[in-house]
Amino acid sequence: LSHEEDAIASRVFAHLDNAGLSPKRSDNNVWVTLGAPDDRGPNLLLNSHLDVVPPSTDHPYPPFEGRVVDGAVYGRGTVDAKASGTAMLRTLLELHAEGWSPAAGSVTVALTACEEVGGDYNGLQRTRPLLPPPDAALVGEPTELQPCVSQKGLLILKAHARGKTAHAARAHLGENALYMAARDLQRIAFMRFERGDPHLGYPTISATRIEGGTANNVIPDHCTFVLD
Repeated sequence: LSHEEDAIASRVFAHLDNAGLSPKRSDNNVWVTLGAPDDRGPNLLLNSHLDVVPPSTDHPYPPFEGRVVDGAVYGRGTVDAKASGTAMLRTLLELHAEGWSPAAGSVTVALTACEEVGGDYNGLQRTRPLLPPPDAALVGEPTELQPCVSQKGLLILKAHARGKTAHAARAHLGENALYMAARDLQRIAFMRFERGDPHLGYPTISATRIEGGTANNVIPDHCTFVLD
């Protein structure tokens, strides 16, 4: 899971080290380079992420035990994004075994942490200053081998509805923050954006978390919800 990538980072580092390469690591971010990085390039970056999101309750197989069924691997993170990371590492290892090196510039594979969560820490952002300056990058994600040239940005909003507390038997003396939040969420559910992108379509906004209330018999004076 995000922030818990130490074991997989150590495994990737050891695998590359045993193959005779010279991997580098910062926190739980691991990268390796073939060639001679040059400010004049061309330097190619292949990047994917090590972390996964928590498993859903209806996962068809034990989520962290990798199972092969009808030629496909089932497990949390097998597609997003161990498949991309494996393909990138395998390619670099085979090129290294063949003695190949770029005639100019470099190829770097960087497998980074904390890509599945928003927050102050982002693996690629933290590692970027340590990598050869890329002239081009290929980011591995589950796109069914279709190259994508654009990606939606992300904005996380934490909204606060503030009311007034009261005993539930005298609800008229308070202002219920849950109802205030519900009214706002109902409006958000029907929001439509006026501007779209030719590749990505229109932006979306979704409520993903809500918290409020302290006791069964108290009118809540505060409710928070998160918008993605």
